[in-house]
Amino acid sequence: MRYIKVILVWIAISIPFGFFFKNILETNQNGVFAVFMSIGLLIGSVKAFLIYFASISKSSIFTDAKEIFNGKINLNGETELIIKGRKIILDYKLENNGRGVAEFIIAKVDLTNIDTGIKTKLKQKFDIIELNGRTYAVVYCSWGYKGEKFKERIEMKLQQIDDFIKEKMFANTI
Repeated sequence: MRYIKVILVWIAISIPFGFFFKNILETNQNGVFAVFMSIGLLIGSVKAFLIYFASISKSSIFTDAKEIFNGKINLNGETELIIKGRKIILDYKLENNGRGVAEFIIAKVDLTNIDTGIKTKLKQKFDIIELNGRTYAVVYCSWGYKGEKFKERIEMKLQQIDDFIKEKMFANTI
């Protein structure tokens, strides 16, 4: 049903353009109107296909991630992984940049139990967000072949975060 809504929205967007150009060309023929309706149908169909592709890809990636990293679905319905002792919440984004489509896995690394002073210093170096009373470092990744690129990127970022935290904790003790 969601896909039909997307198609209908794009057709509805194209209808005013069809009427507008029909009136500009001062023609009684409905050919111009039909062309714009066809364009709306085509754009809507492409968008609906991309949404369908994203949902299929997202579910397969999250299923693979749960199997590879012994993950689980938490109480909020999010895919949760434990990598190197850090809790990671997965999210997915499909981006259409005009020339093609790119998919990103967004890994939110839980940093809630870290000292507030260190969190403010982390914000200067990493992309930090706060959601539902929890603090997360955001890491954008691609999935790659069977999660290889994801694993490399997330382990590298976790190491950078851990090194930064250790450095700041050591600096605070001196």
